[in-house]
Amino acid sequence: MCCLAAVLAAPCSWATPSLENAKQSLKNGDYVDAFVQFMPLAQDGNPQAQYYVGTMYQDGLGLPKSAQTAIDWYRKAGGQNSVDAQMRLAQIYLDGEEVFKDREMGLMWLRSAANLGHPDAALRFARFHLEDEEGDRRSGVNWLIKAANLGQAEAQYRLASEYVRGKIIPRDIKKAVKWFRASAKQNHTGAKTALGYVYGEGYGVERDHQTAIGFYAQAAKEGDPKAQHNLGLIYAFGNSKTIDHEKAYYWLSIAIYNGIKDAANALHEVTKKLSDEKIRALNKTLQDYFAKLNAERVRKSLAGNAQ
Repeated sequence: MCCLAAVLAAPCSWATPSLENAKQSLKNGDYVDAFVQFMPLAQDGNPQAQYYVGTMYQDGLGLPKSAQTAIDWYRKAGGQNSVDAQMRLAQIYLDGEEVFKDREMGLMWLRSAANLGHPDAALRFARFHLEDEEGDRRSGVNWLIKAANLGQAEAQYRLASEYVRGKIIPRDIKKAVKWFRASAKQNHTGAKTALGYVYGEGYGVERDHQTAIGFYAQAAKEGDPKAQHNLGLIYAFGNSKTIDHEKAYYWLSIAIYNGIKDAANALHEVTKKLSDEKIRALNKTLQDYFAKLNAERVRKSLAGNAQ
């Protein structure tokens, strides 16, 4: 890692400091060049440059990590309505090291970023109101609406769920389906599972097992145990167009492996419909699948421990 003196003394590869060139250098991993260009712009009051200097100090990109120095630069940028800097400040004050935690300050910056249209800030502020004992539930839904309209997929899913529950806002299945669809288009797994249920049960829409299978299959392949279970049930007990005992056996087995014990009875019934030869072949396929799944889980665990 370069020392700060080396960074400040390094010649810049660009004739004049440029925000775009500095961002490109940062993207390329040329931290010395990026810092040398960001710094004069930041000192001149450019909020974007101030934000990037803050990130370099916070993340230790070519510089010794310094949360306090990062905060100082984020505050300069946040004071000029840099929503990214405000969000970083909120995260530091709410989730960072104990020495920097300040709930009131964190919520202040979070609200500011949310008001300025940061989708993740709007969602988190919604969650504060919905989940914290000091929150206002109706305000939480209003912030969900704002975040959903800003395109935040998790907010869209949560808003749809609120329309289904009908506890804070009136139940409205049409609006729920609209927001589940919006969230699913952004590959939100839970929204896909919800749409599978909506169409599979005809919940506020015309029942359509094929559409349900489509949504459940996407979510099942993404690892959602509920989708895996429900997909297996449709293949096991659906109508004449959807019944497929081999697929039912496959997905119900995976659902059980992922903790859905209720799938066992259905699997028992499906097993009666299959020959021993089919079951042996399916079990071999499942063994291969579980081996790959376990290997991937180990890889992710090791990667997480290395961070």
